[in-house]
Amino acid sequence: MKNLIAFIGFTIAILSCVVESRVVLDVPYGEHEDQILDLHIPDDDSIRINKIIIMLHGGAWWMGRKEDLNPHVAVIREKLPDYAIANMNYQLGSAESPGFPKQLDDIKAVIAFLKSSFTTDLSIAVFGNSAGALLALLYSYRWDQTSRPDTCQENPALWNETSPITFVDERSPPTVGFNGSLDVLVPFGQMASLEEKLDSVGVPNAFARYPIGQTDWPDAHVQDMFTIMADFLTSHLWD
Repeated sequence: MKNLIAFIGFTIAILSCVVESRVVLDVPYGEHEDQILDLHIPDDDSIRINKIIIMLHGGAWWMGRKEDLNPHVAVIREKLPDYAIANMNYQLGSAESPGFPKQLDDIKAVIAFLKSSFTTDLSIAVFGNSAGALLALLYSYRWDQTSRPDTCQENPALWNETSPITFVDERSPPTVGFNGSLDVLVPFGQMASLEEKLDSVGVPNAFARYPIGQTDWPDAHVQDMFTIMADFLTSHLWD
């Protein structure tokens, strides 16, 4: 995912936002009330902003907020102090308005906003937790070739359309992932299948497995996860 997209410096669009320390809170990137993000800027003013991580919260695509990832943001800022972070909300799904494909469109909107706001060329990584992880993979592998699906029971072909592994090929970005072997929501074998597919087409990847469930990860595992992530980004995205 080197130079996945190019990226930003502040413009008038964010001057009215609340600023706390090195964070610009609730920056609108679209017209919907859910289309806001928090922009975390490196503490060192001498750093040229050309690396950014977009963060996507979990919540089964119908709940959750960007604030859920604030503890992760703090760890990333400690381990990667020269990176900017865009921690975004996206439009939540409902029975009347499903999350697909509007949540992928929101990722595209954030990237377009960042490109228009900064003047430097940027490299971007997309980080997701739980449901956000699937969005990160699906966007990164499929890009903007989205279409609205039926359910998997109604149209099995469209089940594949919403599965990231369907779109993995030799052009796919380097991928790092983490999974709990006791996670009852995400089958443990799914990550192994993705790892095998990435290996088969020669895409750099790293996956770590922990003997825990989906939530309440011990701090030692969280620290290990972000250490692996930081090393992976440094080695594969911006070498």
